[in-house]
Amino acid sequence: MGGLAVSKARQRTCKLIKKGMSKKGTPKPQRNWTTAELKQLREMRTSGKTLSEIAYALDRTRTSVAHKALLENIKLIREETI
Repeated sequence: MGGLAVSKARQRTCKLIKKGMSKKGTPKPQRNWTTAELKQLREMRTSGKTLSEIAYALDRTRTSVAHKALLENIKLIREETI
């Protein structure tokens, strides 16, 4: 797969995640956070990842990640809007 195709596929996936959809384009069911996911959230935040990057890696919505970070007192990096 070429670089452009990968980039476009990732853009579509990011748009789906922002809308609360899974990478496959289906609605995401609510699920509890695992200890491993919470650890990964903390590690990614410590390494400087943004809210969107964390949501993509965890296959969760930005809202879900932001809410969990708020509950766990984890400060997220503000993203620039275009």
